[in-house]
Amino acid sequence: MSRWLPPLVLACLGAAALCVRPIFSLDLWWHLSMGRAVWTHGARTVPEPVAYAGPDTYVDPEWVFDLLALGAWSIGGVTAVTLGVALAAGLHVALVAWLARVAGASAGASVALAAVVGAGTVAQFMPRPQILFLLLLPLALGLALRVRTREGGARTVALVGLHLVLAVWSQAHTSVVVAPPLVLALALLPWPEGRPLDAPTVLALLTTVCWPFAGPFGLEVVDQVLRHGAGDASRYISDMRRTHLVELGPTGPDGMLFVDLVVGGALAVAAWRRRLPLGALVAWVLGLALALTAVRFRSTWGVLAVPLLAAGLRGATLPAWATWAVAALLPSMAAVVAPQLGLGVDRGMVALDLADELARIPDGGRVIAEYDMGGVVGWRAGPSGWRVRIDGRTPVHFDADELFAYRKAVRDPAALELLLAQDAPRAVAMYRSRPTCVVLMASSSWGAVYTDERRVLFVKGAKPRVTMPCVLPEDPTPPSQAGVDRLEGWDRALADGRAAEVRTQLEPLVEADGHEADPRVRLRLAQACGALGDAVCVGREGWRSALQGQPALDLLRTHRAGMTPAQQRRVDALLPVLQGSGSP
Repeated sequence: MSRWLPPLVLACLGAAALCVRPIFSLDLWWHLSMGRAVWTHGARTVPEPVAYAGPDTYVDPEWVFDLLALGAWSIGGVTAVTLGVALAAGLHVALVAWLARVAGASAGASVALAAVVGAGTVAQFMPRPQILFLLLLPLALGLALRVRTREGGARTVALVGLHLVLAVWSQAHTSVVVAPPLVLALALLPWPEGRPLDAPTVLALLTTVCWPFAGPFGLEVVDQVLRHGAGDASRYISDMRRTHLVELGPTGPDGMLFVDLVVGGALAVAAWRRRLPLGALVAWVLGLALALTAVRFRSTWGVLAVPLLAAGLRGATLPAWATWAVAALLPSMAAVVAPQLGLGVDRGMVALDLADELARIPDGGRVIAEYDMGGVVGWRAGPSGWRVRIDGRTPVHFDADELFAYRKAVRDPAALELLLAQDAPRAVAMYRSRPTCVVLMASSSWGAVYTDERRVLFVKGAKPRVTMPCVLPEDPTPPSQAGVDRLEGWDRALADGRAAEVRTQLEPLVEADGHEADPRVRLRLAQACGALGDAVCVGREGWRSALQGQPALDLLRTHRAGMTPAQQRRVDALLPVLQGSGSP
């Protein structure tokens, strides 16, 4: 193996280099808050640390990762966290190479397999608990294979190591529910060069099914995983719903397409040569079922295919030049995406400066922040007494209907008005392009104290320090000819006094698209509601009811001159609607 060590090191360094990039993960911040709470209370069940709309106590299923992230942050802040993720990515490539070697591939083929799989999995290495999943998966599979192919003391060591890995996994990530079927498929079913298993070994392997229930959720872990998968895939997390072919980039989540093509071809060759063991095939099918539930688990496809590929390559050798060429794949990817690499925080994605500004305001209080700002606001401003409504965690931790309504409230002025009356917050953090931004700007009760290119912070009763924090969105892309015909048809219907007919057609469109509905469709719906005297429009369109007050109209007129032509056209279209005329 010594002659193959240099290309393996090259592949590991390439994977690590790809992970040295500014932190853009929005989940890291509430993981840090959870780690701080677990450390403070010395338990994995803690009082809810930052969210006032959450349950009184929070069971942290990923407390191992949360403490590791907190420790890295305490040592060196964002730099230490980034380097820790990079180290994990390099270690992952080494573990995949070890797994391929245990499965029977030659040393050179193992290095090549690790580089190819790493090309697809490296995009999933970000400061989130899934990095522990990607480290523990190949380690558990390799130990399961050693149990099947070793005897005596080596088998006992592998068994003990397997149980230790699953014990850590149970405290690090709820994906542990899939671990026992995978390791049992490799260890109990037929495998090339497999050794007979005695009764104590089989019993020790079967006891691995207990580890998923040793985590913080206990017997409810299966329900938690099902709820998380349903929430991610159906309504809340947009990247879970994308087709896998949307993006084809070397470090994007759909970079797995490259791995699919390479691995698929290799598996076809292995099947043709009748070298696919049933155990590895079952393990791969189980893992593929998991991988297809969410984009973030697509990387399991490549890892679970390693035993299959290794079996197909059993006895085959690769020349040194070929191994070096494949190992250079990862450093080559790093060279391609070099402009995206670097340390620090992506402040365009993460509202770090806004959170720090809020933390400097004494006495704290409740703050309504956008869903993707809640985590960093809770982490940075939580010690100052500020508590967010929802900190970015999934519906597993918050009531799903309440979460959906909250995410709508920051976009719908009428819904926001109800939320402000209900929660009585002291601060609101939102994007500058929201119509709700104009509402707060026009109110004498709220003062804009901070803004950046995308966000604005309002504090109740504060003296405004920002004169124009709200920026109306630009006009969308021109519609197709069919879209133009449809818009003209609605305009004719409105002119003919058939507002009720227009509203009947438009409400289902806005309901289906949610807040991403075409602004032209939303405008026609507002016009129809105005003509019918319906101020709120069934809670979906609050333009007229929330912005028809004279201060808001004066604000739009005053700042119209300083807007872009596209924004001026938008204002000219909105003013008649807000005044209640029914048509622009």
